[in-house]
Amino acid sequence: MEVGYEQTTVARIRERSGVSNGALFHRFASKEAIAAALYIEAIRSFQEEHWRMLADRPATLREAVHAIVGHQLSWIQDHQDQARFLYDRGNLDWGEEQAEQLGELNRRLVAAYREWLAPFVASGELRTLSTLLFAAIIAGPAHQVAQRWLEGDRTRPLTRFSEDLADAAWAGIATPQALASGTTGLEDEPTAGPGNAALEPSAPAPRPTRVRIELLDDNGQSIGRTETTITAD
Repeated sequence: MEVGYEQTTVARIRERSGVSNGALFHRFASKEAIAAALYIEAIRSFQEEHWRMLADRPATLREAVHAIVGHQLSWIQDHQDQARFLYDRGNLDWGEEQAEQLGELNRRLVAAYREWLAPFVASGELRTLSTLLFAAIIAGPAHQVAQRWLEGDRTRPLTRFSEDLADAAWAGIATPQALASGTTGLEDEPTAGPGNAALEPSAPAPRPTRVRIELLDDNGQSIGRTETTITAD
């Protein structure tokens, strides 16, 4: 993070770590192998809170989405160097062993998420989406905001964006029936105050919600976007 990945040499890593050449190369064959290990370590750290979160059963889809987005922004805020490394490097030059490790981590988490979210599909709250599209709607906007935050002024917390991003993500994956029926988890929440009028459950008028969906590549660059309006009668 000090001088950049390309400018970092094995000699500099060995010097800063205080280990001998023999000890370093016994564990890592190259700088790329070190970077891959750091990448997997960061992903494993990011996923640890996901596993703790998956141990609880949310009452509503909106509650589930808020938990996911909240964790995403909290981890980035608390692990800024690891997050910057993940964003800066994207997919590294994986060896077969490292690629399999990462693939297994992701496969286990995706399977757990499918089981965790299955009740909301069955109840008609959650639209049937591919893993790619679900991740793009839930995590894509949050990743974009997080990258801007990491590159700019970090004196204000990243987590201040959690509520707005989570509400937008929820509106993007909830079925029109769920939006219309009010199965939002908002019934017991106060509706007075700035920005809450459009979310008031008892409002008789239709409630249009503007949703923007953006797809990002592995480097966090936008590769496509669309907008639509969902109206809950």
